[in-house]
Amino acid sequence: MDQLCEDYDDGVYSGQMDRIQFTGLRNRVRDLERKLEVQTGIIAALADVLRAFTGVADAELLARVQAAMAARQAAPPRICEQCGRTLGWKRPQCVYCEAPAPPRSVADLLIQ
Repeated sequence: MDQLCEDYDDGVYSGQMDRIQFTGLRNRVRDLERKLEVQTGIIAALADVLRAFTGVADAELLARVQAAMAARQAAPPRICEQCGRTLGWKRPQCVYCEAPAPPRSVADLLIQ
């Protein structure tokens, strides 16, 4: 662990991050990894239910997911309703005025 902390500090921040900050960030990454694993399991279960109830083939389901992802990435940038500036793609709020970003779709409501 000590070597990992030293490598991180030297390579990225040149010693500006103390051990407590590094530990906090490491723990946050671990928490996010656990949440991602849970969400992945939920999505897999939902895909199984969807296939069972609709009879859709794996290939069709995959094609629809890929199309939805492509459409989402091709969508025009969102504009902050409060200050009128362009919102970041993945940010839940405006970096300038901190107003919440409007959802692009129902999927955005599930992610938050």
